[in-house]
Amino acid sequence: VQLSQSGVSRFVCTEGAIEIKNKAGKVLARRGQTATVESRSRAPQVRLTREGDIPSDDDSNGILQELDFGFTNGAGQEKVLRIQLKKQD
Repeated sequence: VQLSQSGVSRFVCTEGAIEIKNKAGKVLARRGQTATVESRSRAPQVRLTREGDIPSDDDSNGILQELDFGFTNGAGQEKVLRIQLKKQD
């Protein structure tokens, strides 16, 4: 997850799928796709993930917070969702 100063949120899906929704709509981003939310009044959009979307290991010093959420999927498998909040220039 990347949050820009202009308020744009970007969700990079590296495996599985994630559903992103707001009051204007919802999208399903699958592995290799990136979902972006520009504002509450605009529906989220999905596109192919670009090279610069995934932070490199060199960017780790910019991570403000890392959150791990454990959950069980529909097949009964235990999974972990990791969200890294990073300051963007």
